[in-house]
Amino acid sequence: TIKQMPLYTSILSVVASTGVNTGKRGYICAVKPNSSNKEKTVKNLLYILPVALLLFACGQGEPAADVATENVEVVTVDTTVTEPVEDIQAEPAEPTSVTARHILICYDGCAVEGPFNRTQDEALALIEDIDSRIQSGELDFTQAAVDYSDCPSSADGGMLGEFGRGAMVPAFEDAAFSLPVGGMSGVVETQFGYHLIYREN
Repeated sequence: TIKQMPLYTSILSVVASTGVNTGKRGYICAVKPNSSNKEKTVKNLLYILPVALLLFACGQGEPAADVATENVEVVTVDTTVTEPVEDIQAEPAEPTSVTARHILICYDGCAVEGPFNRTQDEALALIEDIDSRIQSGELDFTQAAVDYSDCPSSADGGMLGEFGRGAMVPAFEDAAFSLPVGGMSGVVETQFGYHLIYREN
């Protein structure tokens, strides 16, 4: 019994089903005794056929040709995690000078020569009342300076003009430079009395 015959043996067994035993090398073929030249040629081919089939069978296990890679596109994925960048707005530079108006309420004993017929507490109460009336819209700042300020600038609606750092006493200067254009301060105390400051520009 033939078990798992190789490919070339299987092919020869088909030839054997119609032929006779030649008695040579155990191969089975369909050639008759005293065969002609043509039959001898066929016989020779049948001897060569197993060798060719053997070579063919051995070649079936050859590795496949290398896969061409010249057209392969390499994709690089960037996995870097980036944080969103927030818009950074530059803070406006502090002005080198401002233009301002003020209302000054003096009292007896302040650094401004009097006489002023009010105490320090009375001066504070008056400036707070003026502040409240301006904020409510009852009084205009410029008109209040004309009517109430003890500074000579009252004749010009409290206008002090343009001044830079170092021109005024520290408390007054800090308040004026911290105001936005068009802004009014709260009550500011200096050695000269109580002030309300309005920044023009």
